[in-house]
Amino acid sequence: MDKIEDENVKRYLKKIVGEDGIIVIEAMPEEVTDIDLAEKSGYGLNMIRKILFILHEKNIAHYRKQREKESGWLTYYWKVDLKNVETNLKSELRHLYKNLKERLDFERENVFYVCSSDIPCGRYTFDYASDNYFTCPVCGAELESEDNTEIIEKLEKRVEELEKVIKTL
Repeated sequence: MDKIEDENVKRYLKKIVGEDGIIVIEAMPEEVTDIDLAEKSGYGLNMIRKILFILHEKNIAHYRKQREKESGWLTYYWKVDLKNVETNLKSELRHLYKNLKERLDFERENVFYVCSSDIPCGRYTFDYASDNYFTCPVCGAELESEDNTEIIEKLEKRVEELEKVIKTL
């Protein structure tokens, strides 16, 4: 495989297999065994297999197996197909969008209380805080109302950004 030119594809692959994974992918010819790839790239066989299996789970690497006639052993021939990277990326962006939207709704719908000690022990919803008489369940300090306006604004901004990105896909 040649050098990966698309920066979005490269960033996505780096996220799932790291910089070493990028080097391994770019070192792959059309089809190769894990042993040959380890020799060609200079990485250990276990690392090569780990990268290939991660890519396989994401439907980016595919293999065919062939039984050796003399030994009866199976040999796996691997190849990388980057066509599914865009689909995976879209799916992950939609998943992230859904999670951020749920978190934004949760922040908007709740009032929060935090521990007043020097080292805050936690953040609690109004219902939980009232059930505990506005006392921290960890250290016993008083719980104080928290203004979550800044959190809501940051989540709204991130949700808007993701909406714009998803619309362009």
